[in-house]
Amino acid sequence: MFKRYSRYHRDGNGLLGFDFWWSKETAPVYGDRLVTLISGSFWASMTGAPYATVARVSYPWEIEPKSSGNPQVATAPAVPQAAPVPSPAAPPERTTTRISAGSGFFVSQAGHILTSAHVVEGCSSVVIRVDGQTAKGASVLAQVSKNDLALIKAAGSPTDVLPIRPGVRLGEGVAAFGFLI
Repeated sequence: MFKRYSRYHRDGNGLLGFDFWWSKETAPVYGDRLVTLISGSFWASMTGAPYATVARVSYPWEIEPKSSGNPQVATAPAVPQAAPVPSPAAPPERTTTRISAGSGFFVSQAGHILTSAHVVEGCSSVVIRVDGQTAKGASVLAQVSKNDLALIKAAGSPTDVLPIRPGVRLGEGVAAFGFLI
């Protein structure tokens, strides 16, 4: 049995992406972890988002003991114990900035965009970029977490709007397919 993961981004008039297949029966492949790393790096590269900073860790076998060949023992006069130093005050809590990215599509000439609710959830500001153009501000008009849908409105009018077939009725079922909506 195989698992598959695909991710593509629009790049100008072309498409860039990758397709990753792995067997769930041979061990150890860790395909789910690999595609998470590859996908995150690819997303950061395509969107210009910052890569996560990774601290360098020294492993025990990398630290070389300092040896002079002949061990010597040094002695020193006893030093009276000083009173323990009080612990420093706790550092101030750091605020973190969460960056979220997703996709969406225009549903009206007025600049309404349909996207996933989890993409805009908790965001203090929303910015959109269409086909490599400069980023524009947008605002969240509505979101329904249960259906993972959000409606946002962008400044300006779009060049393309997704046509919705005639005769659509309120409450009619909708199916969305693909990696991102």
